[in-house]
Amino acid sequence: MFDTFDNSGSRRLVAETCGALNAHCLHLGVNADYGEVKWNENYRVPGDVVEGNACDYPLARNVLLFTVAIGGEVALRFLLRGEKENYSFTLGDLGINREA
Repeated sequence: MFDTFDNSGSRRLVAETCGALNAHCLHLGVNADYGEVKWNENYRVPGDVVEGNACDYPLARNVLLFTVAIGGEVALRFLLRGEKENYSFTLGDLGINREA
């Protein structure tokens, strides 16, 4: 399952349901210049911190596309090798961080 909701309430419901069912769930989320791709076991639901429309951020499309690209790679690695990788990144420093 993939979670790409844009609000904390929906994300929390998906995370809790997948946890209760022991289902695999990959969460993809963005906020301003920050993105993350995390499996349910490592995911913490963020608060709704963006005021107004998150898409008004000038580089929102870039952050979104980058998140989708990383999410696609993570999903393929899981399907092919059974690996669960978690990543976060920022456009500010172009840093991609692999997390435990």
